[in-house]
This record gives sequence, C-alpha cells and structure tokens, in this order.
Amino acid sequence: MRKTNVILGLVCVMGILTASCVKEKEGIHSIQKSVNNATGHNMGNLKSLPGYSGNYALSSKVGHNSSECSGCVMIGGARKHVDCQAWGNKCGSNASVAISKVEPDNQENQEYAATGLNDYEPTDEAFYYMPARSFYIENSEFENGYIWINIPEQMLERDDESNQFKYVNITFTNEAMFENL
Repeated sequence: MRKTNVILGLVCVMGILTASCVKEKEGIHSIQKSVNNATGHNMGNLKSLPGYSGNYALSSKVGHNSSECSGCVMIGGARKHVDCQAWGNKCGSNASVAISKVEPDNQENQEYAATGLNDYEPTDEAFYYMPARSFYIENSEFENGYIWINIPEQMLERDDESNQFKYVNITFTNEAMFENL
C-alpha cells in the first residue's frame, strides 16, 4: 500500500510540474520570426536620429510567374509583367536601406521613409514594384527584442540626384502588418 501511495504521489507531482510548465509557456509572447522569409537585420543606428532610424539589410521573396499575371506594372500606358517584382514568392530579393523619421522633431508622428544604399538593390531597373512586406528585425535594443518593419505596396522610383530608390509610409510595429503574399 505504501509503495502505491509513493508512486501515486510521484505521478501527481510530475503532473503538477508538467501543468505548470505548460502554463508558463502559454504566457510567453511568441515571436513569429518570418512570414514567407521576410527578414532583415539592423546594420547600425544613425545616432543623431531618434526612434528606429538606422541602416537595415532586408531580405524577402517577391514576384510570380508571368502566367499568373495579366499585367502588374503600367509601362507606357500598357500593363506588363516584370519578373521578380510585385506579389508572390518566386524570387529572392535584397535591399539595404537607410530609414529615418519623416519629421524627426515631431514625437507624435511615427512615419518613416527610406533611401536605398546600393544602386543594384532590389533591382537595377529604373523602377521597382514593391509588394507589401513586413520584415522581422531581431535586436536586443528594441523593447521586445524584435520589431517589424512594415513597408506598404508601392511603386519605387529612383531619386534623380542619388539614383537610389525612395520608400515611403514605413511603420514599425510589434506584429506583422502584411502577410507577405
């Protein structure tokens, strides 16, 4: 009888420990590290600018087969398909960008913009049809140890002076805003 009580007691203790471990894990905020492989890393903060301003290397899958597209980009008044641009995950794409606040002195405005750092990223074309993407950035300096850079769908064009792409309406959030389709 005593042996049975000891075994029953051990089983109860194991059950309590298992249940408490499960409850602890349920309370941990899960971090979704990527949505269709849209990730990046911080290459360094720009010290003179507040918030999330800095240089970032971004990587994502973009583009789709021409058979799935009736024309994604308007070129010369006609819709055309351009490989490795727009929605989808056919091609790997990279871009190194410098992100800064649009109004650095306005604490309430959290809108950011970016300028490309390399002429050849994400393409060497004169334009780039950027699909909506959320990029996961892990960095211990951020409040949760990570942040999402959200860039809405937009037609990127090169700046006449710098020859770099300009990205607008960028936001930083704790959750991904786009599904990266």
